[in-house]
Amino acid sequence: MKTSGSLFDEILAGAPSHGTLILILSRMKEEGHFKKVIQECLKALETYPCDIPVRRLLAETYFESGRISEAESELNRVIAQIDELAAPAYRLQAELLVRQNREREAIAPLKCYLAHRSDDTEARRVLEGLETPEEENPDDRVAGNGLAELKDSMVEDRTSMATPGDTGREKKLKIISILEDWRERLAKPGPGTTGRSG
Repeated sequence: MKTSGSLFDEILAGAPSHGTLILILSRMKEEGHFKKVIQECLKALETYPCDIPVRRLLAETYFESGRISEAESELNRVIAQIDELAAPAYRLQAELLVRQNREREAIAPLKCYLAHRSDDTEARRVLEGLETPEEENPDDRVAGNGLAELKDSMVEDRTSMATPGDTGREKKLKIISILEDWRERLAKPGPGTTGRSG
């Protein structure tokens, strides 16, 4: 009966597809066949030096086998390759969204682009322009008008009610407080965002 190792060797000898190669080498790594995985990754990278999944697998195998400096070198190569691919793609996505008048959506990819290309002052100026507060959202105006009406109602109630500590008045004050707090929280951008998207 064949062992998994000999079966894997047969598959590797038959020039497997890229997906199969990654699958087999990942399985071999899980089983602790680090030396063989490293050999096969290096062999594949001779033909396809820009193969990010193979290089990442090589970095993982180096790391898991205790070869830390080699793992670091491979990870640096992986990150450089991702950076080279990702930065132009993020910028193009931002430009595409701006061209479609979807400026608020363009902010996220532009920030990702600048994470890769922090020295691009032109892109930073574009981002600052996109992040400039827009005209007040119609929903905000409705909420503001509602609050104004409640406040006006409270002023009327204050003048017509002579009884201090009236429960109806206290309820209204509490409602206004809750609504104002709610509106403030809606106006604040969440973690990792720049505000409400249009």
